[in-house]
Amino acid sequence: MSIPMYLTVILVTALCVFVLWRISVKQKREYDNLVNAYRQLEKWNTQLRAQRHDHLNQLHVISGLLEVEEYDALRDYIKPICHELERTGKAIRTDSAAINALFAAKIGEAERNGVHLILEVSSSLAALPLPDWDLVRILANLIDNAITASLRSDETEKTPKPTVTVQVSENACQYLFEVRNNGAGIPEENRERIFSAGFSTKKESGHGMGLYIVKQLLQKYHGMLTWRSDDIQTVFQICFRKEVQT
Repeated sequence: MSIPMYLTVILVTALCVFVLWRISVKQKREYDNLVNAYRQLEKWNTQLRAQRHDHLNQLHVISGLLEVEEYDALRDYIKPICHELERTGKAIRTDSAAINALFAAKIGEAERNGVHLILEVSSSLAALPLPDWDLVRILANLIDNAITASLRSDETEKTPKPTVTVQVSENACQYLFEVRNNGAGIPEENRERIFSAGFSTKKESGHGMGLYIVKQLLQKYHGMLTWRSDDIQTVFQICFRKEVQT
């Protein structure tokens, strides 16, 4: 028995509506991710501009103390400034202003949470085969997860010396990124789900998209990811081949 024409039209229409809905949901998610990334970059750049303004004011104070030969006061005044400059200087190591801003912001964020963030940058990322914008999204999510994980050794005890290490390097064929932390390892029962949208071990709502976003961007730019986790450390390694066609 053939299906009446009007039922066929209804089914086809319903299918089209469903497909369009799925597309709109995906586009909305991508748009929200881009908006969040833009707001983060805007915040980081504002912080850098504020630091530059403060440093100019500090130079005026230093000049004034030198003028009146208040050397003891000058020494005390300079100490915290040198610490801040050293921290900021560690982040400004690539040719990308966006990546430098990200590193500067994450160093400060880690410090506020009692986490020691180590940057080991040996590449300028001058010919990176993907936009700075999307690399910021990848690294920001990995670093955020690492900072959170480094603070947990188990359910009842914090990591004695929470540490996150970020390595950026390159060789003749590829760019390499590694983010590792010394917090609690990823439980076996969660390892198949960590890249799923919405999966999170945090009780608060709004989490669980970080590694999902990383996975989507790696697929888009043909990046490769490997990771391992045990009781000593958790390591995420990413590489992008040079001259990737996107």
